[in-house]
Amino acid sequence: MELGEIENKIIIIEHQIQLIKEIIKKNKKNNNDEGGGGPSSKPIIPSPWVEAVKKMPPILFFDDEEYNVDDMKKNVPNCESVLVKCSESESTKITMDQYISLFRTENDYTKINHYARMYKNQQPKEDEDSPDERKTIYFCSGITSKEDRLLHDWANKNSDRARGNTDKSPIIVFDWDKTLSVVEGIIIPKELPYSDSYNIRVNKKTYDKLNSEGLGIKEIVNVEEIANIDSDDEDSELPIIQMNRKVDEKIFIKDASEFLFGRLRRRLMISDIFTYIRDTHPNIKICILTRNSVASEKNKYRRNLFLKIIRTVDSDFEDKNLIYCPPNMDKSEVLKKNLEKIMRGGRFRKTERHIGKNSSGTKKVKK
Repeated sequence: MELGEIENKIIIIEHQIQLIKEIIKKNKKNNNDEGGGGPSSKPIIPSPWVEAVKKMPPILFFDDEEYNVDDMKKNVPNCESVLVKCSESESTKITMDQYISLFRTENDYTKINHYARMYKNQQPKEDEDSPDERKTIYFCSGITSKEDRLLHDWANKNSDRARGNTDKSPIIVFDWDKTLSVVEGIIIPKELPYSDSYNIRVNKKTYDKLNSEGLGIKEIVNVEEIANIDSDDEDSELPIIQMNRKVDEKIFIKDASEFLFGRLRRRLMISDIFTYIRDTHPNIKICILTRNSVASEKNKYRRNLFLKIIRTVDSDFEDKNLIYCPPNMDKSEVLKKNLEKIMRGGRFRKTERHIGKNSSGTKKVKK
């Protein structure tokens, strides 16, 4: 039996003990009121909290912060709360600078990841007077195959189809930062499209190609210098030009998905998790509970782009199940307030399940 499951059972037992204590207390009071002449004929009314416990569906919660995991364990009955741990070994830790370096952010106009460039530009800068004091930010692996196996076991055990109970659909709740995503936060540009400028080194052939594609070039060197370079001469130092590329919504969503979900292989793993739940246990509800302000309904533009990024791994994800948790509230409180909305019927219209192929090598699935 997993440690999380044992802790969950302990919490349920504590709730049952509390209920028994309430019943004993009410019986004593009723006996005293009637002169101790045997049990009261008055019905014992459980507290509203106990009634809420009985109505709570089974919930599986993933988060990378211990406070949120403990909060759910203590305040949401019937909830199995899982702490998603980042690497604690110094030898396997990866800094955000190292992670960003896995993406092309310069010198290649065809494979630039514009989201990685945006994220890189918003990283804290070194203090010139004391560079050692810069706070090191680490990449986090987020949900891995370990949590995937736990999720499969939980879904098989708790799905309505397995339990024969259609009144309480199970719910899986994911945090976003360092849980579904592998980084802290999410950046949404003020508007799309936007122009991204960066320097690249080119030869005459590449320069002509850029011009023919109309991608937009601002020269830093003269065209004559480029024309005089022999593209076959590897010892020649290629000149630098400044590239101005228009980043539209399609490019932004694609680059953001690859960066936030941890590159292609992990993104496909996350997509396979959602596909498994949708296809094998369609009665299970899926929601994302995050403190990222881009999830707030106050800004529809930013929220809609966030939803489109999520739908690159789960095309069936519903708008109503992206839940924003304000900084002054606990996640348990916000989840309980939104339970009725989550449990409501209806599913997002199915489209293509994946971008590209999944980890098993199958092609896109259209539903």
